[in-house]
Amino acid sequence: MNNQRPAQAEPVMDISPDSRQLMVNKIMDKLKRHVPVSTPVELHELRKVAERFENKIYSTSRWQLEYIRKLSLKMLELETKSFNAAINSLPSSPAARSRESLRSR
Repeated sequence: MNNQRPAQAEPVMDISPDSRQLMVNKIMDKLKRHVPVSTPVELHELRKVAERFENKIYSTSRWQLEYIRKLSLKMLELETKSFNAAINSLPSSPAARSRESLRSR
């Protein structure tokens, strides 16, 4: 009987610089939807934020799948927060205001 444990998989981060740049561009697209940018300086600052964000995810990931998963979850989180903020900023419908006034009586 062999009591040896299986060897741990070695981290594999074989992501090309071109692929990483593509991810930065996708992050930029998402950020531009949520952050108003009107000058080249602001756009440059936003790019630096996207690059730092991508690099943080890259440097803390051990595997390519982990890298993609972390990026996807963070991007989804950004979309969800933005969606919830938009919903909360909508004015109430007349029916909702009526229900609220009945509850407060």
